[in-house]
Amino acid sequence: MKWNKNLKLTGALAGCALLVTGCVTGWNVDDFKDAQSTGSDFSKALYAEYTKFIDNEIEQEDWTTADYFALKGLSVAGGVEVLPEQPGDWKVTGDKVDELTEFRKKLVTLLDVRGRKQRPDVAAKAQVAYDCLVEQTAGGEGHQPGHIKNCRENFLAAIAALEAPLQQTYVVTFGFGSSALTKATRETLKEVAKVAGEYTDWFVRVEGHTDTVGNAEANRRLSLRRAANVREYLKKHGINGKRLYTSGHSEKRLAVDTGDNVRNKENRRVVITFTETR
Repeated sequence: MKWNKNLKLTGALAGCALLVTGCVTGWNVDDFKDAQSTGSDFSKALYAEYTKFIDNEIEQEDWTTADYFALKGLSVAGGVEVLPEQPGDWKVTGDKVDELTEFRKKLVTLLDVRGRKQRPDVAAKAQVAYDCLVEQTAGGEGHQPGHIKNCRENFLAAIAALEAPLQQTYVVTFGFGSSALTKATRETLKEVAKVAGEYTDWFVRVEGHTDTVGNAEANRRLSLRRAANVREYLKKHGINGKRLYTSGHSEKRLAVDTGDNVRNKENRRVVITFTETR
């Protein structure tokens, strides 16, 4: 429950929360249910997470909390960037304040650096789980250790996912014995170049492969030519060569496990991987 003089509640809602169970929800909740989020992917995910959180509070007949977060959710739907709750705005005491403050600091950093843009769904889960943890820890809510534990575990799991190294992979295939870029390959590489333009701090690994037809040395050279052709195409389409790391693996890392001298299109490929680390 929120303990803040700025909490906006109607008189009817306050009476409902304090005196009655099973009564109707407040205007903020009603408006929230009718709203739609049309902003960024993060805004849409955040709106969906607040919807689940509010529904859970209504299930518990905590009208005050439901209405407060409905007001927050309405801001999300309206395109306003809402931040995780401040522990100082809630009745949180003792060492819990320090822990929640540290949690918030880490969360805000991750939201700013990568979360909202690169992992919107996970970022939204992290923010709402944090708000849940603050709300459950505050005031008289501390008597629900099971709920606190659940919010805390959800938050820590989402934070761990946000902290994990980012990686995104594309695969293009080649004709038998060929390193020429096909029309389909070029279309995929255009998408790769577009992504590279959006995430300029990512490295790009370009790894060439072959099927099992031919001798190992010939396949090594072929895998390198495939990777080199992809690299040159990406450079011509705006990716700085210093971000590109090229290698050839011959038939050592098959996508489809086959016997020797077997033609397989899925093995005749170049794998392009965006990664935060080299």
